[in-house]
Amino acid sequence: MRKKFLFYLLLLTLAAYAASLLFGYIRVTDECERNAETLMDAQLSNALDMVNRWETNARKLRKMRDQTMLERTRAAAEVVRLNPGILKSKEEMLALCNKLGAEQMAVADARGNIIALTEERTGLNLGDHEQTMPFLRCIADPTYELVQAPQANAAEGTLMQYAGVHRADAPGCLQLGFAPAADAMSPVTEELSQAVQNFRPGPNGDLVAFRRGKALGKSSSGISLLRLMNLPEGSTSHLDNAGNAYLARTLSGGGYKLVALAAEEDVFASRGELVLSIGITSFATSLGVMLVVLLLLHVLVVRRLLHMQAPLQRIAEGDLDERLPEEGGPEFTRLAVGINSMVDSLQIASEGARRRMESELAVARRVQQAAMPHTYPAFPGQDAFDLYALDMPAGFVSADFYDYYMTPGGHLVFMVGTVAGSGVPASLYVMQCLVVFRQHLSGPGTLQEQVVGINRDLAERRVRVSMLLARVNPETGRAELLAANHPGPMLAPPAEDFAPLPLPQQPELGASPENHFTLRELTPPAGYHLLFYSAGVLHCRSPQDDEWGEAGLLGVLNSPASAAQRHEISAAPRAVQSAIRRHRAGRKPRLDTAVLSFCYRGDVRGSLVLQSTAANAAEICERLQCTMEAALASPLQIEALQADVPALLKLLPPDTAVDARLICTERDTTLNLGFTHAPALSLPPLRCSRHADRPAPGGVHRLSLFYCH
Repeated sequence: MRKKFLFYLLLLTLAAYAASLLFGYIRVTDECERNAETLMDAQLSNALDMVNRWETNARKLRKMRDQTMLERTRAAAEVVRLNPGILKSKEEMLALCNKLGAEQMAVADARGNIIALTEERTGLNLGDHEQTMPFLRCIADPTYELVQAPQANAAEGTLMQYAGVHRADAPGCLQLGFAPAADAMSPVTEELSQAVQNFRPGPNGDLVAFRRGKALGKSSSGISLLRLMNLPEGSTSHLDNAGNAYLARTLSGGGYKLVALAAEEDVFASRGELVLSIGITSFATSLGVMLVVLLLLHVLVVRRLLHMQAPLQRIAEGDLDERLPEEGGPEFTRLAVGINSMVDSLQIASEGARRRMESELAVARRVQQAAMPHTYPAFPGQDAFDLYALDMPAGFVSADFYDYYMTPGGHLVFMVGTVAGSGVPASLYVMQCLVVFRQHLSGPGTLQEQVVGINRDLAERRVRVSMLLARVNPETGRAELLAANHPGPMLAPPAEDFAPLPLPQQPELGASPENHFTLRELTPPAGYHLLFYSAGVLHCRSPQDDEWGEAGLLGVLNSPASAAQRHEISAAPRAVQSAIRRHRAGRKPRLDTAVLSFCYRGDVRGSLVLQSTAANAAEICERLQCTMEAALASPLQIEALQADVPALLKLLPPDTAVDARLICTERDTTLNLGFTHAPALSLPPLRCSRHADRPAPGGVHRLSLFYCH
């Protein structure tokens, strides 16, 4: 959850950083464009102010020149009035023109007829069609004076500027022709050219000026002048030409229109550096904000959630008595109250469900237990054998089972098995298996044929069983054994320790209907013990996870305490049950277990298992003698020993542990003596003789010695 939150926080930070970069790019672009517009507007305004100033100056200059020409014309008229004879000499008229700075002089009478002219032209009338409208008015109105704008001379076509005055007396009208002064617009054009050179929105910028629709210069951008002249005023236009992009601004006034062009590569030249600066600042800011958010989340949320984690974990593990602390702010308090209320409800519901489940499982347990025999002695009145079994389920019901019964043919069948699976389903299969086994094993045929039928039946039911099965003939003690993927039994010959009995391992019953099985036949002497057990016995584990195993099982079965109680058929299963519980040491069992003990006595008349010390030699010998006499129902004497039992025991230190085991039958008597300190002695057969009034039992009786380890 924390990794996912950090991942989304990182994505959010990166998204915010990308948004800030995009916003910064847009803002920088707009800022660069606004700066360029401001700069262009300022330069356009300065240029237009400059043009207007020069235009004003030019008008003043023209007015001054016109006044000068008019004054000179008045002066010429006054000279002619005072000296009319000057009109008779062209040389004097030319001299007067030179003094006044005029190029021509023409004098007319009151009707406009030329009476004197510095040019070689006659017959002209100032009032005819060759004159302009202003001069026609000058002739008609004696008070009118004028200065004509520069224009082409009607006769020669040269550019001239005329000034004229009218007098009431003769000569009535005098006109001077002046060569026009230099173009008054040339200073304006020069200043605009200088403004173009100083135009600084960028090195590739341009400034184009128009005067009353006529361009005053060319554009270095190559854009059509007509297109520039028609651009709207008051807005920025984007123009493209030959792969170059421009921003254009226009400004009009005083008959002029100025167009400023700025190349976008110049306008946005610093955009990359600005965006990079904004990016670095945004990254640092985003990183700082993310760290602050993480710190605040850790302080305000994560630390409090971690404080709640341990109780929540215990609740999740099933401890419904656990409650969350109702602290840490209003939100966490409400969360804790809600969770605690939910746990209370779960506890109530769980308790009810547990009780119902326990009731149902108890019923299932009783049904399963009722299907397996629990009456002991198992076969009252039967002296040839004895049997005892118990099961220890890990839960209410068990996947392990045992069973024993007498078949119609007079054979004893007993078994220990495990159904594949666990819990209630496995326990239901146990019930089916018990029925299937009884049906087939109580029917006709050999045991091998019956096992084949059981395997086929279980395969059809899709039930798999690992088991240990035995069928014993009570008259002879002959046993047929089958191990189907199951641990082999433990065998204890008469008056000896338990040891594993190797059996050929067969596949599970029910694994395949085509499987075949091999049985082992066993005919041990009377007085032998068999111990059947399930795999859960060997796989029992301690809190340190140590497995009990076969060594632990043999250690319990062959302990002196167990050996002393071997005459009791239930001693071995109960000893195994107690040892398993001690080994688990409170750890909950993981596997079911089942144990079955079988003892075949045959014609055993008496037996004795005695543990004592050599200090009690007399008592040991007395009990041996009494047991043998009781078994053979006659007094008995031990003869022909290299050293009799009392003498042998006296050779041992008093604290030596002595283990005496005696088995007496009609045909045979076996005595095993075990001790710890003295070496083993090889003794001849034990010969016993009865009193003279009773017949000898016959046969040879054996005496063996061994160490107790």
